[in-house]
Amino acid sequence: MIEFFRSCDWIANVFGIVVVLVTFAIGLWKWLLFKIRIQKIDSVIPSQFESTWSAASGKHIATVAIVDDQPLDFPIDELTLAGFNISSFTQVHLVDIPKLASYDIVFLDIKGIVKDNPEYGGLILIAELRRINPTQKICAVSSRTFDPTATEFFKQADSQKKKPLTAQECKAVIETFIQQVFDVANVISNARAVYASMPPKQKKVVLNDFKHSLLHNEGADVFDSTLSAAKVNTSEMRRVLVLLYRMIHHAC
Repeated sequence: MIEFFRSCDWIANVFGIVVVLVTFAIGLWKWLLFKIRIQKIDSVIPSQFESTWSAASGKHIATVAIVDDQPLDFPIDELTLAGFNISSFTQVHLVDIPKLASYDIVFLDIKGIVKDNPEYGGLILIAELRRINPTQKICAVSSRTFDPTATEFFKQADSQKKKPLTAQECKAVIETFIQQVFDVANVISNARAVYASMPPKQKKVVLNDFKHSLLHNEGADVFDSTLSAAKVNTSEMRRVLVLLYRMIHHAC
């Protein structure tokens, strides 16, 4: 019997080796999963972020521009008191388009708002805004009952309203647009797609910049600059990542 157990020593040795190898493999697998996870954009998204984000959260960070040469047609004071972040412009220059394109929501008149072209400036402006920032929400407004140039203008807008607007009308438009712009599931999905399209080295830089900016409580404009420095060259890619950053920055 003793001789039998002695002859089985090799089985014990093999078993011991197998246990060690399996333990090592499990540890390696967990390490790989961890490395894969931290290399994803999801690593910067707080836990429960998607389930706790609300329309009220979007209201706090949404930027709204009213571009109209008759500002009294809008209840600006009432909207501001209601907690909306409102900027009003009676006129703009065409060179101001990039600045205007940075707003989440725009109320836009067709006549008299562009100094360079008072008659048709609104039509030029809306086309450029659509080109620069396709995700921006635009409400086209007009007091005119008929204008041949208005047809194309209104077609390019997300919503159309006749002036003057009541506070209730404005709030309804803004709240609908906020839900669309800050749709958390859609924002995260878009950010994942943009991040997945980047080369590995750029992913690492962008992820580090994202975490650094959050840690140091930097504004979205600063984060956008870091993306440019990281050679995220397309404005659409940066816009997607900056939108996610704004939302997480507010949630944190």
